[in-house]
Amino acid sequence: MKKSKIAEARLVGSPAVHLKLKIEQNGYPLSGIAFGYGEKLDIEVGQEYDFVVTLEINEWNMRKNAEFKLVDLKLCK
Repeated sequence: MKKSKIAEARLVGSPAVHLKLKIEQNGYPLSGIAFGYGEKLDIEVGQEYDFVVTLEINEWNMRKNAEFKLVDLKLCK
């Protein structure tokens, strides 16, 4: 996903070592998770990044949603 903007980012898990993200590309939002990235990333909401992700169906509390799993990212310059 090229030039996608981070709309939201927060730590999740117990302990909080994962990063829950919402990104937007061309005005379309997509939520996802970055397992183990919580303390590794110094990211800024509103900044654009190129993302490498896998798309999955997340099933939680009998609800299904499309979600990405972060593989890697790079800051757009």
